[in-house]
Amino acid sequence: MNTKNNKPLVFMITGVARAGKDTFAACLMEYMARGDSRCEVFRFADVLKDRANDVLRSMGVFKAGERDFHCEEFKVKNRAFLVELGRTLRGIDKDIFARHLNASVHSFFDYAPLGVRPVALVCDWRYLNEYTFLSSHIDAQFVTVEIQRPGFGPANEEEEWSLKDMMSSMQIQHTRSAIDPTGVKAIASELAHYYRL
Repeated sequence: MNTKNNKPLVFMITGVARAGKDTFAACLMEYMARGDSRCEVFRFADVLKDRANDVLRSMGVFKAGERDFHCEEFKVKNRAFLVELGRTLRGIDKDIFARHLNASVHSFFDYAPLGVRPVALVCDWRYLNEYTFLSSHIDAQFVTVEIQRPGFGPANEEEEWSLKDMMSSMQIQHTRSAIDPTGVKAIASELAHYYRL
């Protein structure tokens, strides 16, 4: 089956926390560099982290790389704030993060060099409406992937519910399981080859 076409490509990557989504995206990006594609990683949560950092700045406590929601250690320690802010914003407008990511992906696609296939790797897909919004606003080939890691389950009820919602929708095209980064790299190689990247 020839799965390559001339449209830009969007990988929507989902899975529970610590399943290997970021590792998968990094490995897939490595394979992209070998072909005629230009690849960039996108995260729905980036705009949320930016707005949370705006709160820290407005209160005079932000410190880049230390008291900074883009810093992994600080993010983990203060995750409850991010979760509550995200939940509040999604309660006001369920597509708020999808709209922001849509604008970023469109800009990336618009400025891709001629003759190069742009590939967006969205590595924190959590809600079905995010896929629905992006696929209706971006003219691209969409590939949906769930990364599983044995022994790791949903971090909370909301994550469990959102994954069940996506699975029941039949929108996930590829479900792969890996126990370590080597296994994740093999999955990236398989899918890159499948899509002839």
